[in-house]
Amino acid sequence: MRGIVVLRSLVKAQTRIDPDARRVSGLISRNVRVQGRRTSMRLEGSMWEALKEICQRERVTLAELCTFAAGAKSSSLTLTAALRVLISNYFRNAATEDGHTRAGHGRSALAASVPLAAALHGNRPRTPPA
Repeated sequence: MRGIVVLRSLVKAQTRIDPDARRVSGLISRNVRVQGRRTSMRLEGSMWEALKEICQRERVTLAELCTFAAGAKSSSLTLTAALRVLISNYFRNAATEDGHTRAGHGRSALAASVPLAAALHGNRPRTPPA
């Protein structure tokens, strides 16, 4: 029983709470516009942060990105699943061997890899100044 209490407190301590969002079961609910209509989506906090970063890099609004994903997804995918795929593919396509080397990826076994653990928790590796 004590282990569960400790686990819950660790999860709560590691989760940033967005005042504009409603947390349910570790997911954050937000209203977005898709094709001009308001809809509610639930994603993990790191997914919302990734969407925000993609929007900034591509100079589009969240509504434009969600509308694009809704139009491009297959009928078997939900919008949230399509956005997770979009996020994954966006950053995978941007990854290079040089970038992986600078981030310290591939130096050790999966269980002992600090960069993989950091990626799982949303921490970004810092690149050394040039």
